[in-house]
This record gives sequence, C-alpha cells and structure tokens, in this order.
Amino acid sequence: MASTVRVPLEVPIFGSDAGALAARLGVSRLELNRAGSYAQGGTTPTLDELTALLSSLSRDNRPTIRIMIRPRGPPSSPSPATSPGRSQDHEEAQDFIYTPEEFTTMADSITEFTSSGLLDASKGDGFVFGILRRRGLDSALALDRERNIELVTTVRNAGFKAVLHRAVDALLSQRGSESGKEVVERVMEAVRECRFDGMLTSGGLGSAVGNVVRLREVVSAAETERVEVIVGGGVRRGNLRVLIEGLGPGLAGRNGQAETRGVWFHSSCLKAGVDAQEVFDQEEARGLADDLRALGLGSKEERVQGS
Repeated sequence: MASTVRVPLEVPIFGSDAGALAARLGVSRLELNRAGSYAQGGTTPTLDELTALLSSLSRDNRPTIRIMIRPRGPPSSPSPATSPGRSQDHEEAQDFIYTPEEFTTMADSITEFTSSGLLDASKGDGFVFGILRRRGLDSALALDRERNIELVTTVRNAGFKAVLHRAVDALLSQRGSESGKEVVERVMEAVRECRFDGMLTSGGLGSAVGNVVRLREVVSAAETERVEVIVGGGVRRGNLRVLIEGLGPGLAGRNGQAETRGVWFHSSCLKAGVDAQEVFDQEEARGLADDLRALGLGSKEERVQGS
C-alpha cells in the first residue's frame, strides 16, 4: 500500500478523453459532461461516454464521478417567459427553467445512469443538476422545490449524491429588500429542503473571486446545514490563495483537512485561447493539486502500490 494526499479538487471533463490524465495529476473528482458541450456550460453525457471514462481509469482507485444532468444550455432564442429588454443575467437564468418535456428527459437520464450498474455509490458518485422557476408577481427566481426534490429523491434512493448546479448563483444575486446574509439564509433553507448533498457555486452571478465575501457567508451557512460547497467560477491557480484567504480562517477545519469543512474547489483546467475550448491544461491541474497539498488542504488515503 502507498499513501497519497487526496485534495478537494474537482474538474469538469467534456467526454472521456481527459479523465485518466486528470486523475494521474491529483484530481479527486470528475464532473462528466457531454463531449463538445463546454460552450453550452456542459450538458448530459451519454452512457457510452461514462463507459469509456471508466475503462480509462483504475477500477479500485479511480476518482469520484459526478454526472451532469442538463438537457440543454442557455436557450438560443428568448423563451416565452423572456420579454424584450431583459438583462443578460436574466437570459443566463433561463438556462435552468425547463419545460415538462425537458424535465422528463432529465429524470429519464438519471434513471438510465443509476440502473446501468456503472456508477459506485461507495466512491461518492452522483449527479449535478438544478431547476429554477419564477414565483410571484415580480417574477423573482426560486428553486423549483417540487421538481428538484423529485430528482434528488431518485438519486438518493439509489444511494448516490445529489449536487445543486450553478443555478443557485442566480438566486444568490437576487437582493430586493433583503440583506446579503438574509439572501444566503433563504437560499440555504431551500437547498436543505430539497435535500441536496452539495452545491456548486461562485457565490452569485460572475466569478468566485468577485463574490468571495458572499461565498464566505455561503460556506458558513452550508456548514450549519451540512451541505458541501464546491467553489467554482473562474477558479485558477493564480487566484486559489486569494479565494482560500477570502473564505476565512478555519477553512481547513480540523487536522488541516478542507473536507471536514465541506469545501471543494472546481476548475475547468482548460487552456485559454484554444478554439476548441476543450483542451485540458495538465499544468494547471497539476499546479492546483500541488498548491492545495502545500496549503494543507487534503487528507491522506491508502492506494494500492503501482495503481
């Protein structure tokens, strides 16, 4: 047996090609998206892509796998709920407001993956999704509790984890007459009611660094609710330390383990300026993993020698 340090780093991959390389570089969790869907923000992969990914990984010591469940990216044209003059933020939010047919597609995809026998609940495998709705006369956004709960229940009954996607960021950016703390408390209450195990968030619309004050409030509230926070949105090696410091002292929790506080970091680790936009940057991934280890944000685990 050989001891290694497992760092709280999650990387989205688009198709199966980069999975094995990311695992060798120290990535502990892979978010699997359909190949070619980066420009759409990631969409539901195929069962064949999951099969190909698993065949490229060590069976015993592979990273945790999270499956994106997202039938489409942002609409290419305004939806019926969208009127002229709406902001870009409003357009982005439409990404997570789904028709009954799209919801059925999401539910069917989860059933297909959970019944395939390919995922392993003991490794923490699970799904990433999020559904919003409009509420009230002011058309404010809210989590669609009924439909999120239905999907979460299917996932958890099968023994897997359910993570709220960045749909939550639109909610965290809605202020109205509430204070920032009140917004966070309201959102976290809804997340808990939907029974999500975790949430992928940048603390609001925009980048994680730009929302670091709100993120700190989210991390604090999520710890109370026992909800894992996966910090995403422009996370790179160059701003990792700023993020960690901004999230506050004690992030590492007990024994220097970030996971005891329930905080992970999510980075696309894609090369900037590449036309295909899905070229995995192995130096960025290796650097992020090394920096997390150097900062004491990791936990030791045993691996089979040579795996």
